[in-house]
This record gives sequence, structure tokens and C-alpha cells, in this order.
Amino acid sequence: MSTDAGANRFDDRLDGRRVLLGEDDLDQRALVGASLRGRGARGGEAADRAAAETRLGEAPVDLVLSDWKLPDGDGLDVLRATRAAQPAAAFVMVTAYGTIARAVEAVQAGADDYLPKPFARDALLLALARVLRARRLEDENRRLSAALGERDRLVDLVGCAPSMQRLFR
Repeated sequence: MSTDAGANRFDDRLDGRRVLLGEDDLDQRALVGASLRGRGARGGEAADRAAAETRLGEAPVDLVLSDWKLPDGDGLDVLRATRAAQPAAAFVMVTAYGTIARAVEAVQAGADDYLPKPFARDALLLALARVLRARRLEDENRRLSAALGERDRLVDLVGCAPSMQRLFR
């Protein structure tokens, strides 16, 4: 839990999380990147769609934070590349050109969240914590479902064996 007065409502630590930041504005990229690193994130930055896609192919990421408008494409291109290369990665779209229609489009395309600019640091950290928690719960649910399915298959296998059928009778 953070000790910052404004951030103590949620767990905003990103300790060891691999975050890819796609942002074409140098000042914004530096500011957000510093905030992410300050919360323990590691990872890379990309100034355009091509660089983001290259980085997605180079190393695994836990989260992609991408601007909607990039010099050589848009955040939806980065989102599609993320879902193709690393489907388990969380994805948050940010934009200064926010509309409800764009938010719906981003979420329908597979974004986990959508954040309009300008945003407060706490709003960003809360969004990231929320999507990372949701991804963690989804992963845990998949693992538990697989383990339960395996257990059920073993029970069926043992329960269907002729010796077990005689025992049941």
C-alpha cells in the first residue's frame, strides 16, 4: 500500500510489473514513465506504433498503456498487436480525444480500460491497479477451473474402472 496521502485508497504498487508505455508526446511519456517507475514498474517506452509492436515481440509485458493517437497509426493497432502477440497482457488506452464512442470501440476491441487525458496520477494508478487485479483474478480462475476439471476427470477415470464399479456395487 502506498504511503502517499492521495494514493492510500488502493494498492498502487507496480513492483516488478513489466509495462510498455506507448506515447508519442515526449513530455507526457517522461512524466508517465517516471510515475510508473516510481511505483516499481519496469519495462519500455515507445514513441510510435511500430516501436510498440517491436517491443511487444521482444519481451513479455504484463501491461500495455497506449495513447490512442500515434504518429504512424493508432492505439487500436497497438491493441490488436498486443492481443496477437501477448493475449494475457492487460491493456489501457489513453487519449486526449476521448469520446464515449471511442471508449466503447476500445473496450470492444479488447482494451481492459480507457482513460481520457488529462488524467490525474491517482486516476492512472487506480486504472492500472484495477486492470492488473482483474487479469490476475482471470488467470487464477482459469487455473482453478483447469485443476477442477482435472480432478473431475480423475474421479471419472477411477470411478469407471471395473474394480471401482465392483466396489460401488
